[in-house]
Amino acid sequence: MDGPSLSLILGTSHEKLLLELACSCAAVVACRVSPAQKQLIVKMVKEGLPNKPITLSIGDGANDVPMIQEAQIGVGISGKEGRQAVNSSDFAIAQFRFLEPLLLVHGRWNYRRIAKVVLYSFYKNIVLTIVLLWWTMDCGYSGQSLYESYIYAAYNFFLGLPILFLGIFDQVCSHFLSLNLPYSLSCTYSFFLSLSVEHKFFDSIGAPSSFTLLSYILTFLFFFSNVCFILC
Repeated sequence: MDGPSLSLILGTSHEKLLLELACSCAAVVACRVSPAQKQLIVKMVKEGLPNKPITLSIGDGANDVPMIQEAQIGVGISGKEGRQAVNSSDFAIAQFRFLEPLLLVHGRWNYRRIAKVVLYSFYKNIVLTIVLLWWTMDCGYSGQSLYESYIYAAYNFFLGLPILFLGIFDQVCSHFLSLNLPYSLSCTYSFFLSLSVEHKFFDSIGAPSSFTLLSYILTFLFFFSNVCFILC
């Protein structure tokens, strides 16, 4: 496709036909395209498909800036054409060949790391706060504090260290495996979906809530039984 042809298609009723034709092709090449047309092509793919795909744009010049900003993920290449694309992108690489390890290695690692850190943070804070809910119901909503002030600071400090190291060093696949076997068993899309925050959000709320209720009841029964034993 060339620029003059796209000017007759983009923004018209034929845009959907172009998208259907492009989806049936292994690759589509557009030449002599203006920066605005590049942006419209990315927008057409991002909003025109029913499954709402995540788009990535990569460029090395100022004429690629609208396309990079339109996509969900923008990658800029620092080269002889200046740093306009790099300054407008989410990620910057020195050469185009670095795109493969950026997606298959670092993208995979960081997806898992961020998902685990977010879910752990939900779990950790819900455990701390839901216990206060059970305690408030027991003490007649009087506002009596269950923890000392230093407990709050120590809780977040000591329990924040394990997930900090996990978020930095966790690797689901080795560098070699990620590059040479990107569709291996442990690196499939269903594996990533099982770690997604949207997929695990309600689990990250229900599990700590049940855990806090069980731990609070056991602690209360243990303390109450000891008090009764002493009084007797």
